[in-house]
Amino acid sequence: MLNNEEILFASDETGIFNLYSYNLFTKEKKQITNVLGGAFMPNVGKDGKILYAGYTSHGYKIFQVENITENDFTNNQYIQKKSEFLSSAFDSNDSEFKFNYLRNFDDTQIPNFNVTNYKSSFTKISFIPFIRYDNYSQKAKGIELLKPGIYFYSSDMLNRFSLFGSAAMNTRWERDLFLSIEYRDRIPGLFAIGLKPEISLQVFNVSRTSDNTIGLFPDTVDGIINYSYKTPVEVSYNLLEFDFSAKHPFITKEQNLEFKLVYSRYEAILGSFFLPGNYLYPTTREVYLKGLTFGLGYHFENFERRKDQEINPIGTKIDFQYEYSSNDFNPEDYYDESSGTLITQFEKTNFNRFELSALQSFSLLGWKHSLSFKLRLGTTLGPNTDDFFDFYLGGLIGMKSYPFYSISGNEIAHLNLTYRFPLAENIDTRFGHFCLDKIYASIYGDFGNTWNGNKTRLADFKKGVGAEIRIQMNSFYLFPTSIFFNAAYAFDEFFRENAFTKEIIKYGKEFRFYFGVLFGFEF
Repeated sequence: MLNNEEILFASDETGIFNLYSYNLFTKEKKQITNVLGGAFMPNVGKDGKILYAGYTSHGYKIFQVENITENDFTNNQYIQKKSEFLSSAFDSNDSEFKFNYLRNFDDTQIPNFNVTNYKSSFTKISFIPFIRYDNYSQKAKGIELLKPGIYFYSSDMLNRFSLFGSAAMNTRWERDLFLSIEYRDRIPGLFAIGLKPEISLQVFNVSRTSDNTIGLFPDTVDGIINYSYKTPVEVSYNLLEFDFSAKHPFITKEQNLEFKLVYSRYEAILGSFFLPGNYLYPTTREVYLKGLTFGLGYHFENFERRKDQEINPIGTKIDFQYEYSSNDFNPEDYYDESSGTLITQFEKTNFNRFELSALQSFSLLGWKHSLSFKLRLGTTLGPNTDDFFDFYLGGLIGMKSYPFYSISGNEIAHLNLTYRFPLAENIDTRFGHFCLDKIYASIYGDFGNTWNGNKTRLADFKKGVGAEIRIQMNSFYLFPTSIFFNAAYAFDEFFRENAFTKEIIKYGKEFRFYFGVLFGFEF
């Protein structure tokens, strides 16, 4: 309070935080400061002088305001004394700074501090509710399409630990659960030999329900399995996965080596169904995959530091990954029913896999226009594996002109060329709790395919084009907010058969549209 009538506060109504006073009786508001960096946290002393924290090109400083008059912003003085810690550097009248005191400061004279053990201090857990529209199941209708959930996160004040998770569920009891724990502090033994890896543990649990067909009494002819009896059944799929990784800088800070260990468990809950003889078989729970994957990765990332780095990156990104996967897998819902109960028949599926992803983006002739090339290559060594373990090429993170599951195989090759340019910059327009900064557009082309073995030709490769609008904003003055609109068209038409329903599905010769709101943009 300036007095018993006026309130002193900081506001950014002009786009920069300044100090204002508000008269409780006359309802009159006056601007007290007019600064370039920002004026924050005002305080009024007993003498009526105002102190505040001001942001300058040299960081935060303490300022004093005297003789407040309307529309007079010339009376801001920088106050040298910033805390009681430096009080001995001032004369007794606190008016002149004693530079010799600091020039001759004796840092060997250590005060008698009280020694206490450091304890980790975490921020309070923050919760963010959300509602997701999930049309995964063709049977879902109305409210079943909505999946409410919540995000939660917390971190150590020194950023040594962090916790992030989410949980969502719909009325069909389909759930999406995720938990991530990261550790970035010293590990006894490893730190002594110069190693300080970043450790993370991620846990996924996802369930979905669909209609399926189960085959019984198999007969193999010429390597092809035929079932003498098939019956429809409702199946709920349940994924449980644990991902452990350790990442450490390699030679330079732009390079990292990573070790990964992934355990996956896929489960199917079979609804009750009738066997021959009108015998009702009860609901059962069967595991159809238990997998363990070891991975080694090399990551390199070097982008120029620019104002538009997030929305229009210029630089290089390389990810190279080797994986060895060992799996107990039942690819065809094959069960042994000879004992009177269904016993899952697992096949051992082991394979080695290599994958390379590379991005190179160039600035064109010093403009803010850019041209980028993205390359993705992947191969699975040895005999062909079941399509459950395929690479997938389509979707938002691949060839956007085709659906995610439409193009899959044991081998993959994809090339993307993107030209990006600004539509508007330095907009600095606020509406509500959003502050609009930049808008960029891009056009791109894709060329890629997946296949098994050596069965591929250039003529089989798929082609697509698209365009994207990127909008970079901030929300609530703190959170980066990135919005994109994307439209893509597929030139090549092809057909695939649904393994369960035997329906023939056509892909290509159509437009696909994407929209997203994220904290950042995918490269």
